[in-house]
Amino acid sequence: MTHATALPMNVAVELGHAWLQATADACGIRVLFIKGPMLHHYGLRDARVSSDVDVLVDPAEFDRFCAAIVEAGWRERSRSFIETVAAVHSRTFNRDDWPCDLDVHRFFPGFLADPAVVFDALWARRQTLAFAHRDCDVADRAGSILVLALHSLRSTRRDGRHVAELSQLASLSLPTNEQTELLELAIATGCTATLD
Repeated sequence: MTHATALPMNVAVELGHAWLQATADACGIRVLFIKGPMLHHYGLRDARVSSDVDVLVDPAEFDRFCAAIVEAGWRERSRSFIETVAAVHSRTFNRDDWPCDLDVHRFFPGFLADPAVVFDALWARRQTLAFAHRDCDVADRAGSILVLALHSLRSTRRDGRHVAELSQLASLSLPTNEQTELLELAIATGCTATLD
């Protein structure tokens, strides 16, 4: 007799990061995890359980990575035509036995430089963070600040949480060297106009 136990969301998110990193490594594809637990790790957001795993993929390998996810039994979340057109930057995958989604990004809205240039700039600064005992490549603190700011700016009129996150970011006291790094990365990734 088998007994199915629901996987808690926090465990699913932790395992989701590790599984995506293992899949990327097996395929020889560069990926960077963004948002989610990294934001708390860097002191940019209060701790909370994410409902998905966000991963930015080397744009040249995006389709191959998505194919590997589908081959492993995940399916793309169905969307309306308008949602599909509006979300060319990412594809979302889910499965019945897994409580969180995988949000796979070809590029991140608000970075206006070529997606390959943006990915390489973020990749050059990557850090590692362990999820489920697996080292995963994550955006560094400066990259995470920019991603969170761009993400929050997209929906501050509709979402009070994003207003609060943006306000928390604006109140950060950054040392001069971190301010310089942030400005250099914003210029390299073409998001200064968006942030203005």
